[in-house]
Amino acid sequence: MTQGEFKNKENKSLSSRGQSKPQKQGNPTTSKTEPRTNRQGPKSAVVNKKQSKTSDSSNQNQGQATKTQGNTRNNRVNPSKSSSAKPKPQGQPRNPRPNTSAKSHQDRHLTTQEVAKITGRKLISKPEEELDDELEEEEDWFDEDMLAQLDEDDFEDEVIEEQSPKRRKIQQTIIEDDAEAKVGFKCGFVTLIGAPNVGKSTLLNRLVGENIAITSYRPQTTRNRIPGVHTDEKAQVIFIDTPGLHEGKSVLSRFMGKIAIDSIADSDVVALLIEAGVGKDLEVGISQIAKQVLESLKDKGKRVFLIVNKIDRIPKEHILPVIAAYRELFDFQEIVPVSGLTGNGIDELIELFTKYLPEGPALYPEDHLTDLPERFFASEMIREQLFRRLSQEVPYATAVTIDSWLDQGAGGIHIEATIHVERDSQKGIIIGKGGQQLKLIGTQARQKIEKLLNTRVHLHLLVRVEAKWTHSEKLMKKLGYEDKK
Repeated sequence: MTQGEFKNKENKSLSSRGQSKPQKQGNPTTSKTEPRTNRQGPKSAVVNKKQSKTSDSSNQNQGQATKTQGNTRNNRVNPSKSSSAKPKPQGQPRNPRPNTSAKSHQDRHLTTQEVAKITGRKLISKPEEELDDELEEEEDWFDEDMLAQLDEDDFEDEVIEEQSPKRRKIQQTIIEDDAEAKVGFKCGFVTLIGAPNVGKSTLLNRLVGENIAITSYRPQTTRNRIPGVHTDEKAQVIFIDTPGLHEGKSVLSRFMGKIAIDSIADSDVVALLIEAGVGKDLEVGISQIAKQVLESLKDKGKRVFLIVNKIDRIPKEHILPVIAAYRELFDFQEIVPVSGLTGNGIDELIELFTKYLPEGPALYPEDHLTDLPERFFASEMIREQLFRRLSQEVPYATAVTIDSWLDQGAGGIHIEATIHVERDSQKGIIIGKGGQQLKLIGTQARQKIEKLLNTRVHLHLLVRVEAKWTHSEKLMKKLGYEDKK
């Protein structure tokens, strides 16, 4: 036992004020949680003066029975040697038998010589009763004067139950300081909603600082609710990217619309995104989708922001007429022009969002970006390449599922995925001549997945036909399009 170990043991004894006196030196007592019969290994026995006086009569009566109990070494007292041992004069240190066990310090009490050797103190020649009284006095001195100097990490469960008023006051101050540190911190949800292709996913990526939502020049790229988390010293803002609102007849279109509308219910702020100009000529006007959204929000009691996106593509003097046209239609909490592509106005937008969020603790760790699994993002990155490389209606008829995900450590991650289409002709377009199109899609998707996972990725793609899956709710659930909110 080192000096540090002894001090820890001594402090533990001193901190339990009011408990029974320390065990007197002699044969070790068994632990409450570890019966003597279950303890294994050799044990060393130490005989003091009092035990030697009583061992004559008891061991003589039990000596015969003791011989039949096995050959456990150093675990019993020889009656003949005990009875003949001469008591040493009072005040002189006792000379224990040599320790033959490698773990004997766990099975017996320290002797006076060992204590003196470890602590550097002089040997004392006082009866053990007087030592116990002095130990109790030392406990009182430690509890009243030293306990208040302990750090918060030194509080042990058994000591807290019997803490002094001074210590109880210090601990209460620590708790109050922790509570004050959280006062003023805000946390809440902001839903990004709008027509297709107004830049919601691009804006989300800019707000959280990472590309967690796939983007393309095509509308209706996003099909699911994509959460993104921004955390700073003032607040944690949880953004929800939603599918673009559009009038579609397929089951998939209705699913996407429901996802967007349902996301409004749990949000603290609703951010309606519009383009800085309407149409190819970037004319000033209000889109039909925006009118429908604002009409549905009038009775919701929500704080609504108007986010004028893509201001980088029109002159500044054209922004004011757009803002004026929407201001006449709805009483917005804030109107903020931004550019998700260049980042213009993003910092101001986050400050305004924080202003209207409720106070509360963070829901996610500080470095958290989203709560969606890696498999989801891998499938989305494959689908992103389908939208970027294929034309006409083919991307809208595709879905991607992850069939196998095997992490082999240094060997990388092996992923098997299936691209689902509705017709055989679409399957041929995706595969391409000699499989070149599918190979190119897989290569570009693999590179993005490797960047996301920061490891080597082996990607194997298959193409399969699921006839009219966009019109079947059952097939959509099979392919993962199910609102699991």
